[in-house]
Amino acid sequence: MLNLGADCPIWLCTQATDMRRSFDGLSAMVRNHMGADQTGGHRHVETFLNGFKGTLLSDGYAAYEEYAKHHGLSHAQCWSHCRRNFGRAQESEPEAVAAVLALIGSYIRTRR
Repeated sequence: MLNLGADCPIWLCTQATDMRRSFDGLSAMVRNHMGADQTGGHRHVETFLNGFKGTLLSDGYAAYEEYAKHHGLSHAQCWSHCRRNFGRAQESEPEAVAAVLALIGSYIRTRR
């Protein structure tokens, strides 16, 4: 359960939506339809993580990194999300990317 304040607006989609889109794809649809970024970024992170202590493990969303810095938290990146970014470099640096992906895969296998 999220503890959202009375000043936190909620938008509902009343049209058919392709939920196979990524979060970024769905967010872009909202921006295009409403003419603004309705996610509120940092505000929602502040609300959701209010009072959190410990190590924050996130998907690379910049709002989480800023929250961790501002509140003195340790911030760790999710290996699965980190791994995705190496796919973009595969064409220009295939050998280096293969080595990094092998290391990440080995790490993930040993942690399961």
